[in-house]
Amino acid sequence: MRQSSHQNKSLRIITKLHTTFLFLFLTASTTLSIAATHVASPGGNTISECVSLAVAGDTIEIEAGTYHESVVIDKALALIGLDGSGNTTVSGPDTELDVITVTADDVDLSGLTLIGGRFGLTLSETITSFQLSDCVISETGNSQMQLPVSLVNSVVNAATIVPHASGELNSVRIHSGTITESTTWPVLPAGIVYFLHEITITVGGPSSPVLTLAPGTLIKNWRSNFIIGTNAGNPGGIMADNVVFTSLRDDTVGGNTSGDNNSP
Repeated sequence: MRQSSHQNKSLRIITKLHTTFLFLFLTASTTLSIAATHVASPGGNTISECVSLAVAGDTIEIEAGTYHESVVIDKALALIGLDGSGNTTVSGPDTELDVITVTADDVDLSGLTLIGGRFGLTLSETITSFQLSDCVISETGNSQMQLPVSLVNSVVNAATIVPHASGELNSVRIHSGTITESTTWPVLPAGIVYFLHEITITVGGPSSPVLTLAPGTLIKNWRSNFIIGTNAGNPGGIMADNVVFTSLRDDTVGGNTSGDNNSP
């Protein structure tokens, strides 16, 4: 029996509506993202394994214990030591690798103690957004931290930086970069210095930024320099009172930052 033109038209409309609904449902399903929680434990997944499994926006909960690994965080994640820094340690086993390296913005790190490795915590020079709380950095193989210029204030104020028992290699290294908004570098704990190693820091921008170095700050330099103002004619400035600038090899202040036996 032949279907009437009215029946054929109704069938086409129903088919079209069904196809449209199916497309919208599949589209919504593929674009909907729900943050997941991954758990690292001494007897289960390592922190690095959890980072590999996670996607941006996820949380990694780290159970109490000691984790012998070097971790690279390359996506926006929250890493939380569930029992705090006093009970959760990441111990870098390789003196050529940093304990934790962050290469992505919007990482949140809390409740950890970092020891061993080369540097305890390194943020790549392109990082502009990072959160830190309840983190202790102690007895690393070299400098305790390496930071971009824009995050020195927030990270140094948030971290607990413990000098090495040897009295050597105690420093916060700074990346090359441009300071475009006014900021203050806080005084570090006794025996720890800011270390500028073959870098250039420019202070300048449309808002006429000023880098304030808090009284008592100690900066050691090796073939580095500050540039005040930019090539575009944007001004900038440095405010420093009772601040010491000296050579990396000056062991009379801040101890033996280089770890060698050479002094000026």
